[in-house]
Amino acid sequence: MRLELDMDSIVSRRADLVATDIDQDKVFLDIALGKYYGINRVGSSIWDIAEQPVSIADICRELMGRFEIDEATCKKETLAFCQSLVESGSFVLASEG
Repeated sequence: MRLELDMDSIVSRRADLVATDIDQDKVFLDIALGKYYGINRVGSSIWDIAEQPVSIADICRELMGRFEIDEATCKKETLAFCQSLVESGSFVLASEG
């Protein structure tokens, strides 16, 4: 069963993933799975914000201060991005540790 995130969900990135910046983008590697991922500058900002557990609402507030984006679009796209990172195992929910 798929767990749907909401604005109150608390997420953080997995500490064991290796990441590096390339220009304004970021590439991270999951050594355990042997997979790597590339994310754009907005995704890179989300990655940096989620170094410590943070609500998706707080991520959106931070992004709206950094980028020109309306609240509805920010919420929709941030939820979708965080959902994909949780599903891939790159982000964890606070309740998961």
